[in-house]
Amino acid sequence: MKNFKDSLKAGIEAAQEAERNKKEITLIFDNINAQVKDISENKATFGKVTFKRAVDREPSRPANIFIDSFIPPKMEEFEGLAILNGNKQNAIMLAEWEQNSAGYPCYIRYNGQKFICQDKMDLENSLSSLLEEVKTGEAILEQIKKANIPSDKPIS
Repeated sequence: MKNFKDSLKAGIEAAQEAERNKKEITLIFDNINAQVKDISENKATFGKVTFKRAVDREPSRPANIFIDSFIPPKMEEFEGLAILNGNKQNAIMLAEWEQNSAGYPCYIRYNGQKFICQDKMDLENSLSSLLEEVKTGEAILEQIKKANIPSDKPIS
């Protein structure tokens, strides 16, 4: 009979490494969030958010095109990196995020580019590039502006 102890030990070691990797990634995100909160005076935050998007359907036969227009699109969920308001709501997506079950590699997609992060240094460099983007600055400014509008006055 085959002895599976070595396989089991390898699985346990992989799980422990995955836990360390995930904690490391969480600490990086927490650090970014703290810095976003600091520069925005707690009016903006940074984090991972679950978003939804419509998925393309198979094209119908011409006779069904009219009927298809009444069927809501199929939606899929995906993770994204976002700037949120101080209450961690009203997310403005910056990039898509995908994380391996082992923590690394993880993937960041924006502006038609895909960044593959094999380790902490790759992740920090990729996130730094994302944070330098105009859309990141615009998202932070938008959250700050919204926070500065008195709640009893309509947004124009």
